[in-house]
This record gives sequence, C-alpha cells and structure tokens, in this order.
Amino acid sequence: MFAKLLKYDFRATWGLIGGLSIIALGAGALGSVLARMINRDPKDFYLTLLIFAMIAVVVYLVGYSLASMFILFGRFYKSRFTDEGYMTFTLPVTTHQVLLSSFLNCLLGIIVSILVTILAFGIMVFFGTVELDGERWEFVKYCADHLFPALGKLGVGNILSFLMMILATLASEIIFIMFSITIGSVIAKKHKILVGVVSYYALHIATAVASTGLMISTADVWTENDFLGFAWATIAWSAALSLVFYFAMHYLTNRKLNLN
Repeated sequence: MFAKLLKYDFRATWGLIGGLSIIALGAGALGSVLARMINRDPKDFYLTLLIFAMIAVVVYLVGYSLASMFILFGRFYKSRFTDEGYMTFTLPVTTHQVLLSSFLNCLLGIIVSILVTILAFGIMVFFGTVELDGERWEFVKYCADHLFPALGKLGVGNILSFLMMILATLASEIIFIMFSITIGSVIAKKHKILVGVVSYYALHIATAVASTGLMISTADVWTENDFLGFAWATIAWSAALSLVFYFAMHYLTNRKLNLN
C-alpha cells in the first residue's frame, strides 16, 4: 500500500513539475539564442528588448525552482492536513509511511528541479557565449582536461563526503519545512500557514544559533581533518536535526492531529 501512496503523491505533483521542467529547459535554450543576439551589438531599441527578454528568462528559471517547492510542499499540506488528509489517514498505512511518502516526493522533486535549473543555465551560458564553430569543442576539451585532473586531486573521499553533505543538508531542510507545516496545521485553529511560516523562521534561528555554537565548541575536533572533518560534522548535525524534527512531526501527526 505504501508504494501505491507514493505513486499517488507522484501523480499529483509530477505532471505539473514535469511540464514546468520542460519549459525551463526551453527557456534555457531561448536564453542562449538571446545571449548570442545581444553579443551581435544590435541597435539600442532591439538591445533593450533583448535584455528584458533575457531578464524574463532568468526570472522564470528562478521562479521555476520556487514554484516546484510550493507545489511539493503544497501537496504535503493539502493531502495530510485538509479534507483530503482525512482520506489519506484512513488508508491501511502507518503514519511513518504517510510522512515518508511525502518526504521522498519532496526530496526527489527538489533534486530534479535543482538539476533542471543548473542544466537550463548551463545551456544558456554555454551555447550563448561560445562560438558555434570548433571553438566550442575546444572549450569542452579544455574543461575536460582540467576538470578531471582537479577532481582526481580532490580524491574520491572528499567528493563523496561533499555529495553526502549536500544530500544530508537538503533532507534536513525538507523535514524542517514539513515539521513547520505540521506545527501550523496541528496547533493553530486559524491562519495555519502563517503559524507554520513563523514556526519555520523561529526554529531556523534557534537551530542556526545552536549549530554555530556547536561548531565553534567542537572546532578542534572537526578541523583536524580539514574538509572531511567539516563535511562529516555537518552530516552528523543534519542527521541529528532530521531525526529530532521527524519524530516530533510524527508525534504531532499521530497524537495531536484532529481532522474531524
């Protein structure tokens, strides 16, 4: 049943996100064309139009990332804490499975939106600034000749630690947002979204102060291994926050939620 719940969450969000992602890639391609036209030094009037069009492309790509987040977390709120939530919690699944389905949906959706945004900007910059002749492939060869040796010097351990740190931080932030939404939905009688937003910033300030104090107090430990020490300290802190917020969210959802 968990697989069906996860599939249902995917269907409710990925159609819209997929469409926006395709448009984002198209916007990146359009941006590359606009960049090439701007590089040809058009007349003032056309240059102004091209610049405004380029700004519109950039605004869309930024808005696409934000819209993806609103869609994903909006789905979490709607399917768990509105009238639809009553149907969700009557399914033969545990509270853990309900929360895990939302978490995976948000995690995968945000990762995809980040990758699409990076790819769209990459298309815009690469095809918009590099000449169409052999210089482009010389540029690719130059990057490859310098990038792979640089990655080799970093070492597999540092690269994997960096990727794990990014993933742990992202997962922690997603659970943090879900927990804030849960607080607003469970505790507040009115203005639930506003209470959730206030809870998010209040808890964010508290955890930021705590994490800064912890990092400073343990600096002698994690600085001994330079980046690896910092990365694993960040991973451990993110994992600890994730567990605390997750089980707090589970408690509120399982014991305090009333959808009647």
